[in-house]
Amino acid sequence: MAFTDPILANEELVRASIRSSNFNENDVIPEGWQIKRDGTATFTNINTTGTASGPSASYNAVSAKDSLSYRGTELQTVLDTFSKGLAAYWFRTTTSATVNVNVETGMIRLTLNAKAGRTYRILSSGGMYTNGAANCVCLALLRYTIGANPPDPTLTSSILAQQAAYCPAGGYTMPFLIDRIYTPDQDETLKLVLSMKGISGTQTYAMYAGWDWPALIAIYDSGPRIPGGLYGFGGSDYAGSPPQLKEFTLTANYSSSFLGDGTRRTDSHINHLVAGDWQNGKGNQRAWFSFNTADQTKLDDLIGVPIENIEIAEVYLYNYEWRQASDDGYICLGYHSVENLSSYAYEPPSGIPNVDYWYVIGGGGWLGIKPPARSSTYTDAIRAGSLNGFMVGNGPFGAQYCGVFAGYSDPPNYPYPNAYAPPKLHMRYWK
Repeated sequence: MAFTDPILANEELVRASIRSSNFNENDVIPEGWQIKRDGTATFTNINTTGTASGPSASYNAVSAKDSLSYRGTELQTVLDTFSKGLAAYWFRTTTSATVNVNVETGMIRLTLNAKAGRTYRILSSGGMYTNGAANCVCLALLRYTIGANPPDPTLTSSILAQQAAYCPAGGYTMPFLIDRIYTPDQDETLKLVLSMKGISGTQTYAMYAGWDWPALIAIYDSGPRIPGGLYGFGGSDYAGSPPQLKEFTLTANYSSSFLGDGTRRTDSHINHLVAGDWQNGKGNQRAWFSFNTADQTKLDDLIGVPIENIEIAEVYLYNYEWRQASDDGYICLGYHSVENLSSYAYEPPSGIPNVDYWYVIGGGGWLGIKPPARSSTYTDAIRAGSLNGFMVGNGPFGAQYCGVFAGYSDPPNYPYPNAYAPPKLHMRYWK
């Protein structure tokens, strides 16, 4: 049928969809574009030559009740994996009061509203000046208070860090640099004061500052803390090797669908993942996929790893067909501990179905399975060594829960040519 202007002035789209000539919704990554009558749209590439804006010239094109996600993970969670740069800063360009030996004088105060689980780098620098005889020692100190609403630090507060500088003769200005890592366990306020004093000799001392050499404190957000390190300002000495960042992606090596009565499918969908009751006499179907022995050994490396050490946990599923004409539906994802799925003539008894649900439009993709965005059941099972694969389906009855997904191996060119995309599991963690 020729394209004959299906949109009329002040009227709705009368066709199910309009699309570019190169758009094929069965492709893993379709080219071109499509706009549907139900309000959904797919664009492979979006290029703008002018100013892009949402309502009221803002970028608030997504309403407050919605959220943005990337590969199944909340966008804010993804952004939080990066450093955020300078978090707090202050400097002084006038020299401190001159004091006698063993008398401390303050220089700068700085406050940081710290967030749990972040890594902060605290830097302080400047110069210490002495008058009089040679061979004296100056001391720069960072003192602090900490808590939900701590008092301002004084010259008797706890010392975070200190650095000594040797002055070979009177009239010298000796540089100092304090560098400290801070990783809070909870949201809290950190207050700092930079001070100095002389600790030997009979001369007088001061902390020098000028526009050419300011005294300063700078705090940088360096991203999430590295698991296994020292937290806050306390902790104990770390024994052994530091934790390493590890990452792997597993591809399913076996998959099978089961009818509502538990019988394995042996038709053209023998390797696909078929979910839901399609009202075709096959019952409420569910599908299983698993990994090979070597891949299960990789999963075993996560046994006992703390949940906060897991940065990414996601499952890839590609949808071939939804029962709903609107080309969308819910993925019901569970897991199992079966080690040799291919040996079962009927559905194994050890699956844990319907742990969580995802609403998906079109072909699907990566589904984040890590808390807090999703139930901790998946990652708890991985960390306990009791997950060897996943289940799809066995959800509530209804067309919105019916879908066909790619399995570990598809019959050549049938029934979904050029769209092979097997299930995968992607993990990134510290150990």
